[in-house]
Amino acid sequence: MPIGKFSIEPFEVKTASEDHWHRYFALDEAIFREIAPDPNDPPQARAMARAFMVEPGPYRHVERWIALPAQGAAKGEHFIGFGSVSFYTPQAPDYAENKHIAFAEVKVGEPYRGQGVAQALLRTLLEAAVKQGATTIQGQAAHPAGHALCKHLGGTMAIEEAENRLKLAEVDWGMIQSWKAEGPARAPEVRIQSFTEAPEADLGAYTQVYTAVMNQQPMGKIENQMVITPHSRRVQEQELKKKRIEWYTMISREPDGAISGLTEMYYSPDEPHRIFQGLTGVAERYRGRGLGKWLKAEMLLDVRKRYPDLKFVATGNADVNAPMLSINRRMGFKRYIGFSMYKFKVNELCHRLGLRP
Repeated sequence: MPIGKFSIEPFEVKTASEDHWHRYFALDEAIFREIAPDPNDPPQARAMARAFMVEPGPYRHVERWIALPAQGAAKGEHFIGFGSVSFYTPQAPDYAENKHIAFAEVKVGEPYRGQGVAQALLRTLLEAAVKQGATTIQGQAAHPAGHALCKHLGGTMAIEEAENRLKLAEVDWGMIQSWKAEGPARAPEVRIQSFTEAPEADLGAYTQVYTAVMNQQPMGKIENQMVITPHSRRVQEQELKKKRIEWYTMISREPDGAISGLTEMYYSPDEPHRIFQGLTGVAERYRGRGLGKWLKAEMLLDVRKRYPDLKFVATGNADVNAPMLSINRRMGFKRYIGFSMYKFKVNELCHRLGLRP
């Protein structure tokens, strides 16, 4: 569908009209339908997606734009495309490590591809990245059009990842129970404990373990490093609580009181059919006793009871993270949607798009 001229306008999420929100979600959900293997898979709940866009939290600054036909102020006119760029703020505990990185997102509706919309959106967000002093820009691609654009513009493949899913109806619950039973035998006197808010007495130790485990994952050529502090943990807990998301964590505690491992899940009542598995990991000195399996088994058994409407667990894994993929595959997780992270040097991308860095 040729569009002739088009315009790019800021998308101010805090003041956007309901009509604009409807058009944004129509574009986003149409693209999701193109890549989702299951035609009956519902897209992300609009209320939850909107909450994260309106309130990204104090550690991220986000700018967004929409692409419209030149006459596209008309009510009901489709959004042709959407673009955003985000940065770490000085308040972020990992700002020093990551202030040079910008994160980009570009979406273009299927009828409007190949007409320069994506590159126009990229130029717009790239100008914002230059103003912020970013030297690296990173972005994910799951759609073939996104992969093609990133390769055309000389992007470096930083890492290949996937959303993997575990359908509860397909779980071998006998095996999961056996993993739970094996835990105390292989790690005597270790206890499994759970919380939705990190206990104050454990906050310092827990955030140290979390930071270490997170950064020990294979990260390919991704440049950003994560730092979690006691203060940032409390901030993140409050941000998720405002969005009605329960952050449910289990830890393994050694006989001397040390926290040796963790696993976490995120649940929203807006999406009662699914739960998201976040980080699972064991501190290096405590590995080799099956703690990862034990934690995953305890968590899965618990959330099945805790959230009775669950249909599946979703998680993200790097393709190079062999230890975690091994556990997940034995549990029954299957690849659902693959995606790749690309990165660009800002000055090189400016040159390719005809901008002055």
